[in-house]
Amino acid sequence: MGIWKWDAEDGECPSYLDEAILTPLEISQVVVWDETHKDAQIGDYGAGGRKTQVRFPCDEDGMCDPDGTIGPEKSYLNTKFNQQARFSFGCAIVELHNGATMGCRCTPFVYSDQWIKPFKKWRASSIKKSAESKGCLDYRHHG
Repeated sequence: MGIWKWDAEDGECPSYLDEAILTPLEISQVVVWDETHKDAQIGDYGAGGRKTQVRFPCDEDGMCDPDGTIGPEKSYLNTKFNQQARFSFGCAIVELHNGATMGCRCTPFVYSDQWIKPFKKWRASSIKKSAESKGCLDYRHHG
């Protein structure tokens, strides 16, 4: 399994992590996720939301024309508290029934206005809640 080894200080290795039983992962068993946060901007002002406008002379149909006219400057509305759009995007290589593989995009996960707790923090809070419900004062030593 490469450089991964079970730390004996953590107790006995669970059977589902036993190196003798585990097999290597296939690429079709892995999904890769990444997140992005974008500040939402109200209004329309320039390229990429910057305060610089690039305008070209255009004809009446909106096509670039060196002899055309340049449109009016666009306005920009700035707010005191920016809202942020938060997304998580995933992709995977999927094995089809006929044995062929295909790249696949997962349905984006939108978590704007939500907090996502990392697994370690979620597990620690779950253990703490479980211990507290059982009346254990020091949850760090709860089994």
